[in-house]
Amino acid sequence: MKCPACGNEYDEALSSTCPFCSQASQSDTPPETPEAPQMAQPAAGQVDTPVAQQPSQPPVQQYTPQPPQPPQQQYAAPPQHYQPPSLQVVMHVREHGLFVRALYFLFIGWWFGLFWALASWVMYASVIGAPLGAVMMNKVPGAISLKSKQKDIKVFATGDGYTISQTNKQQFPLWARILYYPVGLILSLLMIIFGWFLFIFLITAPLGVMVFNAVPAVTSLHR
Repeated sequence: MKCPACGNEYDEALSSTCPFCSQASQSDTPPETPEAPQMAQPAAGQVDTPVAQQPSQPPVQQYTPQPPQPPQQQYAAPPQHYQPPSLQVVMHVREHGLFVRALYFLFIGWWFGLFWALASWVMYASVIGAPLGAVMMNKVPGAISLKSKQKDIKVFATGDGYTISQTNKQQFPLWARILYYPVGLILSLLMIIFGWFLFIFLITAPLGVMVFNAVPAVTSLHR
């Protein structure tokens, strides 16, 4: 059979088409290139906007200014003073016992104390010897019965311990003792005579000792 397109004869029993035209058409047709994969098409009514990819960057810390705060007042702790431990004061006072004082009074005190008291009063009555007479009058209790002079003991707490001081009792002011001088002169003489008469009887002898112990205070307000 003769091909009307190219004029070549071919056997129709072997092929229904012209093998010459098919080869020519195949040689003229450019080779097919592999198609690129098609992206999914957006649906109708939707617009596909391209998204720009930005390179990843570390997050930037934003500084937020803080409002100024008022200065806080700092209170200093009060100083802790040193507290010394508890103190126990033991004073050994040298004083004669009751038995020794009783023996002294029976043999010496009752007459020597009277002599000492009268001599002290004479010195105190004179204006010139008044200071010496006052000192002698303060020792009348010791001359009668060996009575020791009482003193005050004061304990002061210091920064590093204690301070112990031994002081005499606080006396009346000088002007008061000067004004009391004539009154004390008369009362002291009466007390000396009355106390000595109490020594006559053994029962009233302790009361006489108490009277003589009060003579310094009655004479010059001595404490």
